[in-house]
Amino acid sequence: TAPTTALFGREEAVAAVCRALDAARLVTLTGAGGVGKTRLALAAGWALAGAAERPDGGVWLLALAALRD
Repeated sequence: TAPTTALFGREEAVAAVCRALDAARLVTLTGAGGVGKTRLALAAGWALAGAAERPDGGVWLLALAALRD
């Protein structure tokens, strides 16, 4: 689903994730809890969704937060 609020001040981070996805099929965002990794991933996904240069026609998000050992 689309975010209900805007992501302010993270334009360069979104662009960096998009560039990383242009260079690799898989990009992992890491960091402390609560820093906005999921919001950043969703913003990058929305930026790339439907882009003509995406050879597979889309972007996938794999959320691993619910997994437990």
